[in-house]
Amino acid sequence: MRWHVAIKRSWLSGVGATASDYVFSAAPASFGHNRSGFIVKSMCSSGALRRYSQRPAGLDARSIAGVLALLSIAFATYLAIRFAGQPLLERHGFRQTQTALSAFWIARDGFHLDYETPVVGFPWDIPFEFPLFQGLVALIYRLTGFPLDATGRLLSFAFLVACLAPARLIGTRLGLSPLTRATFVVLLFTSPQYLFWGRAFMIETAALFFSLAFIPFAIDILRREKGWLAPIAACAAMTMALLVKATTALPVLAVLGVAWLATLRTRRPGSNDLLAALAAFAVPLTIGTMWVNFTDAVKLHNPIGASLTSQALSAWNFGTLQQRISPQLWKDVILAWGIGRNAGSALGGTVLLAALLWPTPFPRRKLVIAALCLYLLPLLMFTNLQIVHDYYQTSCVIFLIAALSIAIGEWLPQFSRRAGLSVLIMSAAAIINVIAFASSGYAAALTASLGENPKLAVAHFVREHVPYTEPVVIYGLDWSSEVAYYAERRALTVPPWFYDYQRTWTEPEQFLGGVSPGAFVICPSRTPPTSDQVNERLLANQALRAQVIAGCLILYRPEQKPEAAGDAPR
Repeated sequence: MRWHVAIKRSWLSGVGATASDYVFSAAPASFGHNRSGFIVKSMCSSGALRRYSQRPAGLDARSIAGVLALLSIAFATYLAIRFAGQPLLERHGFRQTQTALSAFWIARDGFHLDYETPVVGFPWDIPFEFPLFQGLVALIYRLTGFPLDATGRLLSFAFLVACLAPARLIGTRLGLSPLTRATFVVLLFTSPQYLFWGRAFMIETAALFFSLAFIPFAIDILRREKGWLAPIAACAAMTMALLVKATTALPVLAVLGVAWLATLRTRRPGSNDLLAALAAFAVPLTIGTMWVNFTDAVKLHNPIGASLTSQALSAWNFGTLQQRISPQLWKDVILAWGIGRNAGSALGGTVLLAALLWPTPFPRRKLVIAALCLYLLPLLMFTNLQIVHDYYQTSCVIFLIAALSIAIGEWLPQFSRRAGLSVLIMSAAAIINVIAFASSGYAAALTASLGENPKLAVAHFVREHVPYTEPVVIYGLDWSSEVAYYAERRALTVPPWFYDYQRTWTEPEQFLGGVSPGAFVICPSRTPPTSDQVNERLLANQALRAQVIAGCLILYRPEQKPEAAGDAPR
């Protein structure tokens, strides 16, 4: 009986620790350096079994945390797969379809640095981020024939799961406990931010992966470890992060750069230290700047694209000082959305505050502060973007989760002397997160039936009645890519703020490379064309017919025979 109980306890504890280790972390130092042989040795040695069965109950808490980590990943994976085929219209469809539109045309025409995103007229290329994610989606689609929408969603989720690899390295570098690492996994994969946006057809998780991959090697540079491997790896990771999405990578680069500068107060850098810092921090920033200059130069060739350069969008990206001190940012975004819905609400906030302010020695307090800085800095740097687009918080909520995980896994056991309390708090925070996911509108958006969406109906009509080679002109949808993507046609989607708006109606060929439009799509808005302008065009061109689809008026030539779109992704 004693053997049976010892084996059972050893096996359960071993499985729990191994699950946590497999998901996120390295085994604790007390388990020995040979992790792969630890369980086998324990199972084969009755003495070891008895000693292991008599270890503190905290091991049981860690095993429970490991199982919960696996269950949370399984839960998020189920949602990602179950709703992978949903049209890209549930939230911020304009941004999801913009990414998908680029991937669609890369799949059709091949990979180019000045890749096409044909939504605002000729020239069709208005590149923003380096098309790594879009290129991977196009490659997988071409190789497998898997639907493009689902391919992009699942690749996005795959990058989110891949974030566990650099997170494991960070945890190992910082010596975080298995309980802390398992807590991080549980909170990450129950967070509404990542349950929803982690499976969206967007570049957010790819940029987050490369930004996280930079951190462990930056830590090595701060500690003067790993020789030249650290700066080379850090340079590669941060370069890709900046190219994929600078707004995600820049705050990480800034915080680690300040940390490196802080080390100069206690030691004089040698030539190797300076070269390592140059490679890790300056080289990626230089390459990222070159890419931005390149994309701006390409955009200037497009009349609407000229309004979308980094300089033209500077005020939109960074926001105002008033926004940075506004209740909208601090109350609605940072507290209500960040902590309230993604970090266990009042429970998580209380644990975080206690870990920061409780008057007892806590060596990990600096890590909590650093993680909170990484959470707040993107919100304070790109304030307007963070307020307007909730998917932007994908870049920083993960660091809020890290701060809370350290507080739960490192401070709480020190405070209470019981690891079981940490598991209880972690479980409660995860439940609160899931409830927030269900009540915040994300769950409803995730499960919404979008097959009858009006924009899909308009796009389907265009795809059926307009030849593949002829572009369409679209009004009333700002410069959204939704109709252009699902219609599988190049488009001039005219935003109301375009300075030459009227001429897009009177002389559309000037914005389509000299080609006549195959159709006009006019959705309800306060901007022209008016009904009188539409009637004038119909009288001037007797071949045109008018059809109302889902509230949008479509002018087209019915005798046209659309060309087969070939290997369409849907």
